[in-house]
Amino acid sequence: MKISFLASILFVFVPIFVFGQNYADTLPSPYSLTNFEITLSPTNPSPNQTVSARAAVYGATLQKNTVVWTLNGQVIGQGTDSTSFTVGNLGSRYTLGVQGTLANGVTLSETTVIIPSSVDIFYEAQTTVPPFYKGKALLTNQSDIVFYAQPHVVNSNGTKLTNSQLEFLWKTGGSVAQGQSGIGKNSFLLETGFLPTSSQITVEVRPTSGIGPTARGTASAPFANPALLVYENSSLYGTLYNNALASSFTLPENEITLQASPYFFSKKTPVLISWKLNEAQVSGNENGNTITFRNENNSSGKASIYTQASNLGNILQDARSARINLIFGQQ
Repeated sequence: MKISFLASILFVFVPIFVFGQNYADTLPSPYSLTNFEITLSPTNPSPNQTVSARAAVYGATLQKNTVVWTLNGQVIGQGTDSTSFTVGNLGSRYTLGVQGTLANGVTLSETTVIIPSSVDIFYEAQTTVPPFYKGKALLTNQSDIVFYAQPHVVNSNGTKLTNSQLEFLWKTGGSVAQGQSGIGKNSFLLETGFLPTSSQITVEVRPTSGIGPTARGTASAPFANPALLVYENSSLYGTLYNNALASSFTLPENEITLQASPYFFSKKTPVLISWKLNEAQVSGNENGNTITFRNENNSSGKASIYTQASNLGNILQDARSARINLIFGQQ
């Protein structure tokens, strides 16, 4: 019985072992199904940008000395698995090719088409600035900011695509803003909170057809603090925004009108202005941004003036002007 049992085991395993060898011999070489993978950096080149390219073969050994790179049919590199080149203007078109031989003698090749594209991003903080202000409204906590994308994307024929022909994918904090992304949506509203957080956004722009280059851009806006400046409001020239009052100031004639201008407060809710004269609240002008001081008795002396601004809808937005020493009468 023992002899018969051993014989049956040998009979079962030997055919399986031989069958496995024969089946493996009939399999095609895995290298015959392998191809190059070309990686570009940057992934979406902009016009006149230098591009680095690298070729990789996974699961096989590439003989680097056999690698040949071509750009629009012209050889640009040999004997290396990487190369670099500079693309031209918007609308130019490049066909990058690579060919090489594996250790088993199999020759592989790959091509990719590159059409330079770009997107410019502008932003506009929804905060207060005076009329004719030459600077830029800055972002503050509890304020909004709008980013605008101006894409430069062309199709395979070299025709520049309009916003209605493009899909905009906006991201913030690594997440896609689904409600603000879509065809033709070239603007993005970002709402900031109580604490300073990143204002960085990313936008990807691609043709709605799904064929053509993708442009990618990133932008962010710096955070600032609200500020409050005081100017003379001249009856002849209007508000003198070229000269903010910050220390001592002599009263011209017998009266002067001052105007407080809040900078970088949110536009969503009103800014409340209050004036202080020698540390006392000026009554009757609690919410006015202008105030007039008169020397009715032709007396001489000094007065300390400053103003405060607050935003009742945004508790972190408040500011105080510099203290102004108003000199009046004969000194």
